[in-house]
Amino acid sequence: VAGAAVIFEVQRSSRSEARKEEQCKQELE
Repeated sequence: VAGAAVIFEVQRSSRSEARKEEQCKQELE
């Protein structure tokens, strides 16, 4: 269960990071 929780946290953090990058790209354009 702990392993699944870690994977879930990593996926959520990576998804939020990708969203931040998308916002930065849109602002630059």
